[in-house]
Amino acid sequence: MRGTVIAARQIRTPAFTLVELLVVFGLLAVIAAILLPVFARVRALSVKTTCLSHERQISAACALYLQDYDERFPDLRSDSMSARFESDPPYWHDHFCLCLHLTPDQPCYLLLLHPYLTTNQAAFCPTDVDRASGGRTTTSYEYKLWLARGHSLADVPKPASLALLWEQWAYHEGDGHLSEYDRRSAMNVAFVDGHTAWRRLSDSMTARFTGGPDLHGLFAESNPSDPHFAMDFER
Repeated sequence: MRGTVIAARQIRTPAFTLVELLVVFGLLAVIAAILLPVFARVRALSVKTTCLSHERQISAACALYLQDYDERFPDLRSDSMSARFESDPPYWHDHFCLCLHLTPDQPCYLLLLHPYLTTNQAAFCPTDVDRASGGRTTTSYEYKLWLARGHSLADVPKPASLALLWEQWAYHEGDGHLSEYDRRSAMNVAFVDGHTAWRRLSDSMTARFTGGPDLHGLFAESNPSDPHFAMDFER
């Protein structure tokens, strides 16, 4: 028994020298420097995927809307003010397609789709920092101008290549304020056929064959023989 007590007293916790501690801390710092950017990229990818899911939900809501309204897309004439200014596209582009500057009870495309959405959170990109400051209180996503002109599903020649809606800014690029007209932008896009995808605007038909990216209209609308007629992106 006495021998056991003596042996126990002889056990000592190993002591670390200052150099050994510095080495350990240095290794931890190196590991942290390697892992933190990885964690940041994983988080950014997760947020981007959540945004893509939101667009998919809005796209599904639009499909349900089409079933209830004879396959006609949300129409600017659903808003009496936009209808009054139909000859002024900048007005109804901002109000009906962007859902900005709305007066009380003024509808826009997203509010028409709202009954078909299971949650209002689907209307917003998680990285839309301007939402908190009142910049976009209805939605983070823009609806295609051409579709708002009273078109039906039958009017869409290439549903898998034609954009239905996209992010109002390139939220996942740089500081999140690259414009939809900037060929450096990349953003989540929902297409008329219901699929969603991450697309670089430099790959759009308008960026490749005209002065710059512009998803509002119908590419080569006056030339149906163009192989890229009615395509925003190749599929």
